Amino acid sequence: MKNYVVISDLHLGEKAHECTFANTANISRFANRLGEIDEVEELILLGDFLEMSLAPISKVTEQMGNFFEGVHEKPKKIVYVPGNHDHHIWALHVEQEIREKMSAGEILNSLPSYVFSEFIGTDSFISGYIPDPSKDKLIVKYPLHRINLANNKRSLLHHGHQIYGVGVRLLSLEEAQKEVSEEKQMEELELQNIGIYELLWFYLEASPRMRRRIEKDWEKHGGFGAFSVVAKEMADSSIANFMLNFGSIFSGPEERGRTIEENKEEIEQYLRLYGKPVECLIYGHSHVPELESAAELDHDMSVKIIGNTGSWVKGKSDNNTYIVINSDGVELWELGKDDKPVKKIAW
Repeated sequence: MKNYVVISDLHLGEKAHECTFANTANISRFANRLGEIDEVEELILLGDFLEMSLAPISKVTEQMGNFFEGVHEKPKKIVYVPGNHDHHIWALHVEQEIREKMSAGEILNSLPSYVFSEFIGTDSFISGYIPDPSKDKLIVKYPLHRINLANNKRSLLHHGHQIYGVGVRLLSLEEAQKEVSEEKQMEELELQNIGIYELLWFYLEASPRMRRRIEKDWEKHGGFGAFSVVAKEMADSSIANFMLNFGSIFSGPEERGRTIEENKEEIEQYLRLYGKPVECLIYGHSHVPELESAAELDHDMSVKIIGNTGSWVKGKSDNNTYIVINSDGVELWELGKDDKPVKKIAW
């Protein structure tokens, strides 16, 4: 039976005491676990695989190389769907096409699409971190991934930054639907928010000094750390105080991450925006590992099963959890407790 293993929020490059996979022994543990799972069709890296915001690029690339070296043999495919902390990896993929056309002297009639492209094997520059002959296993795509099982059950996978949008989205799911055809709404959502992904989750931290300032404010204000730094620099004190106070309103649930229950309205909005029927939605981003059925949520959902992959960073979100999807159902597992799943929901 084909199995699809989904992990997210590895944050490779994060501080050694926080990132699980900074310790190569843990990469070996996870690789051994993959070896115990029958027929791993895909290992899906569902966003925030790399910590492009708050980590030096030397650590990011070192840990990425170590990770791929450890896990590349077992899965038939490795699917990487960037999130908000590693969105810049996707921007580099897309802009590679622009550079190639401009270097050939072509007239650009339009920009390439920022959604629904795929870079397979050596078409992706990060394949350089994957040992031969496994480079061809790699698929980099954005903003989502779909799994169609043999029993016709359909799963939709997204990192979650466009679903769970407080402190991440600049404009809302509803805004993406205004004055835009249905087939363009997903791209409109990306284009409306790409500025905030690139500014707050990459360029703002390019300066080591600025990165330290944001890390300090992050400890005080959670996900609003970057916003508070921008407010201090760009606004007068009264507006800055407003921004900080606004951030503190959300510091409770946002600091620990929202649960599926707390996020079910936005989940349903995103599914409407997606516009196609699915039985299962898997996301990450909030670092809260969960697996719920629509019946358990007591909410009129258009999807039967909703799962959150959790994370692989220590602290308040020390989960080391992963989700397995197959024709029997969806399972939430925790590394080190591999005798049985934390929870399973059958189709």
